Amino acid sequence: MNLKRWIPVVIVISLIIVLLSGVKKPTSFENTSGSGSSAPIIEETLFIPQSPSLENSLEISTISLEPVPSSVPPPAAPSLNPKTASPSPRPKTTSPPSQPSIINPIEGKKVPVESPVSVTSNPPPTPPTLPTYNYSAILSSNYYCYKQLSPLQQSIYKTVYNIAYNMTSGMVRIADGAAVKDIIVAVYAMRSDYPNLFWTPPGFVYGTDRNGYMYVGFVGASINYLCTSGERDTMTEKLNTAVSSALSLLNNSMDEYTRELTLHDWIAARCTYNYAAVADPDGNLLSFSVYGALVNGSAVCEGYARALQLLLYYAGINSTLVCGDAGGPHMWNAVNINSRWYNCDLTFDDSGDKGYHAWFNLSDSIMTYNDGYKFYLNFSAQNDQYFNIGRQSCSAMDANYCMKNGTYITNGSDYQQVIVNGILAAINNGKKLQDFLFSMDSGKDTSTESSRIGSYALSAGQKITPSLIRAPGSKWFIISW
Repeated sequence: MNLKRWIPVVIVISLIIVLLSGVKKPTSFENTSGSGSSAPIIEETLFIPQSPSLENSLEISTISLEPVPSSVPPPAAPSLNPKTASPSPRPKTTSPPSQPSIINPIEGKKVPVESPVSVTSNPPPTPPTLPTYNYSAILSSNYYCYKQLSPLQQSIYKTVYNIAYNMTSGMVRIADGAAVKDIIVAVYAMRSDYPNLFWTPPGFVYGTDRNGYMYVGFVGASINYLCTSGERDTMTEKLNTAVSSALSLLNNSMDEYTRELTLHDWIAARCTYNYAAVADPDGNLLSFSVYGALVNGSAVCEGYARALQLLLYYAGINSTLVCGDAGGPHMWNAVNINSRWYNCDLTFDDSGDKGYHAWFNLSDSIMTYNDGYKFYLNFSAQNDQYFNIGRQSCSAMDANYCMKNGTYITNGSDYQQVIVNGILAAINNGKKLQDFLFSMDSGKDTSTESSRIGSYALSAGQKITPSLIRAPGSKWFIISW
């Protein structure tokens, strides 16, 4: 037998076996946290074809990030130095690329009225020491929810504000003619407008006396303030220190968009998602507050949203809270930039502590197209747990992150240069990822475009091994390397 004749055949067969064994069937990663975005978020290494300009392989792989167990304790509170503009580094944790969704429902409990008290009027809480800029903080008279209320509800709003400000323990009479639904709306509006009253519980008590007069308070029936008055004063000092540190990053040359982006990124750099609060909300109530986000560095979506709202107030930018569903009850911000309103979801932008901007200043249409977002309706029934108060519609995209950074794709037939330029710009700025967004008019989303996105990303060269982060069928996608 002439063995030399079979050597080439054996070599070819061996090469085929090696190549086939190196190809793995891609699998999708679904968020296993039990809630969060209704669409699974996928991170995959992009297919790299053979090219003389790239060092690469033929492997396609899907990277599954393991979720953080709900029992993992929150990280230690970062130290804050008011003389230092940048936040303290935050320990990075392995976490799924989307956060569970959870917010505290408003709850009113009827109790007997015993020993009612009066309450004095108070100005807004003393703000932290603010740098001198050519813009002013948002006045409380311009807070969004207050302006959506009826005159009767505004009267109740002022009463419950004074009760919370003074940490009054007794029940206080409110304006005549009020129904329980008016109290619910007024309490919710006050808590939505004043994130710095972090000690206010999510619930309230109410009742009527023998003469039919209505009273309201924040203490009773297992409802109470989240701290004592002495603790509140100490905690307020810490909160003001954190706020001053964040605001020191701003300067007079910044427009509203840049101020918002700076504060958004500052919070994302120092706060991480508290999964323990999802499993045990009552044991982690501060994670639903501005204090949890800015001082403890540990929060859920409600804490993230309240933190951004407070900092934006002081930066001269109006903002309010938005409630909706993103695989579960969820909260984010509506932000007013140059007299136009936008949705901004800092919680999801901080997914996995990676610092995305995929949810930075979106219109309603793209928000609902992506990730199964749904807006809760305005309050309509006394048993409503989640609702909005005169939710502000958002139709603009001018101040969207991708629009501002040249990574907003309007031409669905040819967007290679948009991706190449976006990657090169990110690399030049020392970044390891870039956000992209298809416009509604492009007619494209990630359900059909993954292969083209990968091909375009690889054409940027730079000897990078890019990964694609996306939710199937969403308008947003992120390329990282």
